[in-house]
Amino acid sequence: MDVASDPKIGLMRLLWWQEAIDKLYTKKTVNHPAAQALSWAISEHSISKPWLKRSVEARIRDAQREADDIPESVEELEKYAEDTVSTLLYNTLQAGGISSTAADHAASHIGKASGLVLLLKSLPYHCTRNRHHNYIPVELAEKHGLLVKQGGRSEILLDNDSREGLCNVVFEIASVANVHLLKARELAGKVPAEAKPVLLHSVPVQVLLDSLSKVHFDVFDPRMQRGVLGVPPLWFQELEKYAEDTVSTLLYNTLQAGGISSTAADHAASHIGKASGLVLLLKSLPYHCTRNRHHNYIPVELAEKHGLLVKQGGRSEILLDNDSREGLCNVVFEIASVANVHLLKARELAGKVPAEAKPVLLHSVPVQVLLDSLSKVHFDVFDPRMQRGVLGVPPLWFQVRLKWYSWRSTF
Repeated sequence: MDVASDPKIGLMRLLWWQEAIDKLYTKKTVNHPAAQALSWAISEHSISKPWLKRSVEARIRDAQREADDIPESVEELEKYAEDTVSTLLYNTLQAGGISSTAADHAASHIGKASGLVLLLKSLPYHCTRNRHHNYIPVELAEKHGLLVKQGGRSEILLDNDSREGLCNVVFEIASVANVHLLKARELAGKVPAEAKPVLLHSVPVQVLLDSLSKVHFDVFDPRMQRGVLGVPPLWFQELEKYAEDTVSTLLYNTLQAGGISSTAADHAASHIGKASGLVLLLKSLPYHCTRNRHHNYIPVELAEKHGLLVKQGGRSEILLDNDSREGLCNVVFEIASVANVHLLKARELAGKVPAEAKPVLLHSVPVQVLLDSLSKVHFDVFDPRMQRGVLGVPPLWFQVRLKWYSWRSTF
């Protein structure tokens, strides 16, 4: 609906999809590229029709609502979120051949959380379309002084005087979303490994909740429109993406060259490559500082968080001097922590990785050595000890570590 210039055209598109889904399940051809792709998915993976229909029909009901038809409670928003988002996660799990009550249960919570925060993020847009009231429940609007009754009609008023009340409403809805996210994570131990990539839908939800918290739940704060869900794209994915593209890909090729075909080995290689790429970027920071390129590998969000970001003449610049040494150590610690998580995830897969793949994954050893060295110098990449030996340890000790992991046939 939001991309349609006229709400009536948007409704017509939804009604078309409602009819198209019925046709696809009766083996009728629909001459539309997306419909043809959906037809293939239905036939190949036995996608459930009720969930598809439920998603489209929920949006149709939403499009048909009158301007003064305001939801009464947060529960109504949760129902809409489940109908429009959770159902797509159910279908994705089904398409992957994953049958798990725990995964479905987690998908339900993540879908509700996602739907709620997306409604919050879209509030400024809907205000410009005079539809903001559609997604603020009456009970919360009344509780926080946003509900105005005129001529027998209830209307939600948003102006400068009501900004604090709106922030309180957003906080309450965001809190409900956060509870759903926590409930989903409580199920993590029961969710099969193959379902977890589908449930990564929780990551942008968490990012958006964190961004809302930083602006005190003011959806009109300009920072919410920056980057990806209010955070710089570099921190959200680019450092890890760069690490995977430059290191993990070499590990994939090495596995392939050895004739090793293993999903677990590829998965472990992905994590080890990301960990390796991140710590190598950290180790190279002193070098890039001498080339005046240090800012390239310090994400804006972390630089701002730890007092390294200086804004001058409309430009942002990362300042590294003696006064900012502690802030830089904190930045390095956070990035190193992400690398360590990837290393731990790779090692969780050790039992599923074939023996012939493990020598390739010994790439994890220098990563662990470098993380240990960083920890010893309190994550100060400028500490002279980081330049000694091999990754901050004596060469002989590095060789012993490498031989030890190799002898134990692990990584």
